[in-house]
Amino acid sequence: MKTRIILLLVFLIASTPIFAHSFYTHRVEQYNSPRDAADVAEAMAVDGSGGVYITGYSYGDITGRDIATIRSAQCDCRPGDANGDGNINIADASYIINWIWMDGPPPTPYATCSGDANGDCSCNIADFSYLYNYIWFGGPPPVSCPAWVNSCGTPIYK
Repeated sequence: MKTRIILLLVFLIASTPIFAHSFYTHRVEQYNSPRDAADVAEAMAVDGSGGVYITGYSYGDITGRDIATIRSAQCDCRPGDANGDGNINIADASYIINWIWMDGPPPTPYATCSGDANGDCSCNIADFSYLYNYIWFGGPPPVSCPAWVNSCGTPIYK
């Protein structure tokens, strides 16, 4: 039994860098059962889209054993990828200019997050300049989705 627990811990520690970078915290709540009894996480699973499910239980005074399952969402916004093609290149900078000055379509799939390369929680000419500097002069890359969510909140579809 000790060997299984140690192997599980080694796997979780070793896999944390692989999975942790693409998830964001949507909501955190801590719960302590009314009787100050054990609150137990019983199982964890990952689905095909990268969502992590954790199920567990606690004991309530009236209800007895309460069971809950939670799901964490995968961060699916890519700041700087304004046209939503999966690549960050000059087409994204052009897309931002087209949206700002030519009344073109907004960045996709998220109007703000997808066009916000510099992570200031808005899509504007500064993001065009940021992408231009990144693409042509080796400037810093666009912010990551988890960093964007930490600063700006959950992306909203337009």
